[in-house]
Amino acid sequence: MNKATRNSGAPSGIGPACDPQANSLDALTQAYTLWIGNAVRIHAEFMRFLDERFQKDAETLSEFAACRNPAEIMQLQFELASSIPADYFVEAQKLLALLDVRKTGNR
Repeated sequence: MNKATRNSGAPSGIGPACDPQANSLDALTQAYTLWIGNAVRIHAEFMRFLDERFQKDAETLSEFAACRNPAEIMQLQFELASSIPADYFVEAQKLLALLDVRKTGNR
């Protein structure tokens, strides 16, 4: 019996393929890899959204500065009040889709 077989945790005479510790480590490694991959995808999507939202906010500030009367300001506020919740709703759907393991095919 070699040193690797003795220290594997498997009973004497059982090869590494049947070693419960090795199988557990493989499963843990796969789960951790999947978890990190999903976390990276969610982070990237949220950062993309924040960048897009900040750009829209900067454009809106420029539009406010260009307003010449109260009616234009009110119209811009109305548009802003409807577009912000819509943007966050769409983003929430994207993030929930990324979290849904059944849709991403990851298990």
